[in-house]
Amino acid sequence: MDASSILVFVMFVGSMFIVADLADELGRKRSRWIWIAAAIGPFAIPMLYLVAAISAFRKMINAARP
Repeated sequence: MDASSILVFVMFVGSMFIVADLADELGRKRSRWIWIAAAIGPFAIPMLYLVAAISAFRKMINAARP
């Protein structure tokens, strides 16, 4: 294994730990987000925040109806 393969592996595993903690903080299902991070790596971190923002926006729109 060369150094770049090890770096990619470490980034994917590290993002899994980070996303697990962030999912707990944002009230999302931890195991689901760990698997997403395993599949897409560090891109799961901004995706988690994007999903939380979209969810909050949808709740805001639905609450505005009489």
